[in-house]
Amino acid sequence: MSLLLLFFCTCLFLFSKTSNAKDTMVQNEYLGVNKTLVSSGQTFESGFFGTNNTKNLYLGIWYKNITPTFVVWVANRNHPLTDVAGVFKIVDDGNIVVLNGSKRIIWSSNSTRLKPVIQLLESGNLVFKDGFFHNSPSYIWQSFDYPTNTRLTEMKFGWDLKIGLNRYLTSWKNVNDPSIGDYSYGVELTGLPQFVLRYGSVKQFRSGVWNGVQFSGLQNIKPNEIFSSTVVIKIESYTGISKPVTFF
Repeated sequence: MSLLLLFFCTCLFLFSKTSNAKDTMVQNEYLGVNKTLVSSGQTFESGFFGTNNTKNLYLGIWYKNITPTFVVWVANRNHPLTDVAGVFKIVDDGNIVVLNGSKRIIWSSNSTRLKPVIQLLESGNLVFKDGFFHNSPSYIWQSFDYPTNTRLTEMKFGWDLKIGLNRYLTSWKNVNDPSIGDYSYGVELTGLPQFVLRYGSVKQFRSGVWNGVQFSGLQNIKPNEIFSSTVVIKIESYTGISKPVTFF
């Protein structure tokens, strides 16, 4: 499993940033290529970054104080900015977007609010919430629902069939290109749930099914001493239909 985790963790050098030392952004504020948000405890930073040997720019999240820089999430991974005039902002309809120099939307959360607030949490989660209810634990949109190649603490992993959301990892294409690569790793729900690593459509690894105590194929693997996962499998009834909601 350690090799698998290493595979999905990508380290890159970032362009030099000027941090605004804020974790929150409201309407009429924006991040340009030289501005960032910083979580309250200084663990994570969010803004635009560039990869080696390319002029492409991406909106992402990385550990602030780790060298070389460790990117944990990318928004516009398949649609890079190609100019330094791009911005990350809340537009007039209350949606959060990445705009290029021509003001064309290249990435959007597709969520709106009358009083929107963007905040980078100390967990590494970039959240979009309603400013009228700023202390509410619920979010309109959050980066944890759309992981790229890294799983962080507190991140749910797996299926929520109630809302049709599948949280899973996908590799970068290569070290300089964060677009979706050939590998994916997620929860498969054919029968009892299990983790499956795929190269394209071909299975490369599976954990074995969850037997109520552990995954059956990992019985002889030493437990992870750094973090532990909690498995939640529940049945929720809605619109007269019962469906499973599986989180890891």
